[in-house]
Amino acid sequence: MQIRNKHTNAKGSEGQALQRNSGQVMLISVIMLGGILLSAAAIAGLLTIYQIRAANDVVNSAKAIFAADTGIEVVSWCFFKGCSPNEAQNPPAIPFDDASVSFEVNSSIDPVNFELNIVSRGLAANGKAIRILEAIFETPAP
Repeated sequence: MQIRNKHTNAKGSEGQALQRNSGQVMLISVIMLGGILLSAAAIAGLLTIYQIRAANDVVNSAKAIFAADTGIEVVSWCFFKGCSPNEAQNPPAIPFDDASVSFEVNSSIDPVNFELNIVSRGLAANGKAIRILEAIFETPAP
């Protein structure tokens, strides 16, 4: 006849159940850790793509700013050289090295305040980058 202690029996079976479940816990923890690392890598990749796009947009932005500046220079040159207001409103086309760069100009003369207002809109990357510059030339009243 063999006598076993109840407590020993219970602890023994709990220990065996714990040993059987220890592999599952490790598997779940490895899967969760892998998911966290995969998520972090995906977010880092997405941020890198956004930075590359932003760097490309800086180039197009600079082209648009220079195109807008060209529009102001053309209209102000025409105005101060004695062009008619119609010629100042419709400046000649300026060819750029990049065919996707252009500018649009709106100018107005205020005879009451004696000022020339020029708003130039520079476009680059076929209109994806738009920069607007404004110049106001005031002349002293006679």
